Amino acid sequence: MYAGFSASNGNGAALHVVERWTFRTFGFPNSSYAPPPTKPQCHPITSLSLPLPLPLPSPPPPSPPPPPHPNHRRRHLFYKVLGGVLGGMVLLGLVVVGSAVLLGRSVRRKNQEHAVASEDMGEATLSMEVAWAATKGFDSGNVIGVGGSGATVYEGVLPSGSRVAVKRFQAIGSCTKAFDSELKAMLNCPHHPNLVPLAGWCRSKDELVLVYEFMPNGNLDSALHTLGGATLPWEARFRAIYGVASALAYLHDECENRIIHRDVKSSNVMLDAEFNARLGDFGLARTVSHGGLPLTTQPAGTLGYLAPEYVHTGVATERSDVYSFGVLALEVATGRRPAERGISVVNWVWTLWGRRRLVDAADRRLQGRFVADEMRRVLLVGLCCVHPDCRKRPGMRRVVSMLDGTAPLILVPDKMPPVLLQPVPNASSMNSADTANTAFFSCR
Repeated sequence: MYAGFSASNGNGAALHVVERWTFRTFGFPNSSYAPPPTKPQCHPITSLSLPLPLPLPSPPPPSPPPPPHPNHRRRHLFYKVLGGVLGGMVLLGLVVVGSAVLLGRSVRRKNQEHAVASEDMGEATLSMEVAWAATKGFDSGNVIGVGGSGATVYEGVLPSGSRVAVKRFQAIGSCTKAFDSELKAMLNCPHHPNLVPLAGWCRSKDELVLVYEFMPNGNLDSALHTLGGATLPWEARFRAIYGVASALAYLHDECENRIIHRDVKSSNVMLDAEFNARLGDFGLARTVSHGGLPLTTQPAGTLGYLAPEYVHTGVATERSDVYSFGVLALEVATGRRPAERGISVVNWVWTLWGRRRLVDAADRRLQGRFVADEMRRVLLVGLCCVHPDCRKRPGMRRVVSMLDGTAPLILVPDKMPPVLLQPVPNASSMNSADTANTAFFSCR
């Protein structure tokens, strides 16, 4: 048997000195070797008479490998950054290409839908070059307004010298639908002295344009509410109310198909050179055949002018236009917006009517310069039109007759009735002009 020692110092070299050690064994059976003495004596090396050599100093540890050259490090970092940038560019390119393909398909589909929707509208009556030249390249300095459908309106001059209002739509999404709705409505009802006359239209791949006669006196909203402006006289106000009523009666009863405007308000009533009212902006209009059922749509229009049953059901009918007209009539007579300082003009006028002080609602800026009978008639007609029960509102033809005095006024309750809406499943009541389109709801 041999005994020994071993040690390790990693990669370094070292000399180890054993000064004392003890070893014990318990024997080996069937061994030919004699057992060691019971108590072996171990003497330290220092007790030997022989001189021991001094321990050698430990050799220095091996030096670490030299650091990489700076140029090599920079080159490695450059390659890593370059790889990341190139990978990102490739990924971005794939995203852009995929988005372009999807967008192209969407645009082609929308263009096809627009082409199908406009097939029955005939050929464009103007070229896009004429519209471009008339507005000096659609110069932002010629912008005079924005339509409810998001279209931009420019003032322009045709080669003939006629001033026009050019309504420019983008050929995408809801703008295309608004263009089709407005053009279809104007082509269905082309001639009425209280509608803004359509002078022409054109379309291209990306743009849609409607060209109207220019209305030099702006709109009724500005004439009523612009601070610092001259007060619109009563004669012009009464003529405007009567004109809008005549236009709506024409749209509802006399056109080839019924036109539901859906956005009757003062800013959509234009004023020509003689301050005659011209109803415009048919971007939200819906065309319904006579005797046909109205379509349920997402309620659209302007808060304050919307009929309660329209907001509740989404069904736009002639009676929802009648409600909007009633709010407009009260606005023109009182000079107050539909909701001013948190007070509804409908509630305010109805309260005065219940107190037998109806004419006190007249616009104070008129300073009493109005025909009292006309003022009273307009206010009562307005209250008739905003009756919460849509079945008790008059049709627009009856409204025209009440305004011109050829029909008696409808009795108005002293207090505004509550609004109670209940769905009605059948449409059997849709026979007469005065009861059409009320079968989808019950207002009582």
